[in-house]
Amino acid sequence: QHWRQRDPDRPELAARFAEVLDRVDGDWKLLVELVESFRLDAPKVLGHLTTAANFSQVTGVSDWSHRLRGSVSIFGDSPLVAELRQIEELTRRGLEIPHDRIRHLPESIDRLFGELDLLLSQAPPN
Repeated sequence: QHWRQRDPDRPELAARFAEVLDRVDGDWKLLVELVESFRLDAPKVLGHLTTAANFSQVTGVSDWSHRLRGSVSIFGDSPLVAELRQIEELTRRGLEIPHDRIRHLPESIDRLFGELDLLLSQAPPN
């Protein structure tokens, strides 16, 4: 309810924020640690995924998209989770590497970083 009141124009984001807080039992300190870890890890994993795609390593794309999806899903279900799931499934079945989808991942990750910044800006003072 709190998030719907704060950002009524983005109810899906409010629902995800509430879900994320529920996942960490309202522990803002833990949430901050998870976000900081994700900020460090995501660019590295995305780099490995992109490199695998550039070298047509289907298994690598599948594995790295799976890992990135796991990290992203900590912060709730989102279009990015769905996109990574689709990339993983396509490559796991040995189909073509979806280069066009992979090319858009950095902006999707940046958008998630912005959403996480918004979420953390709502943290109660220590």
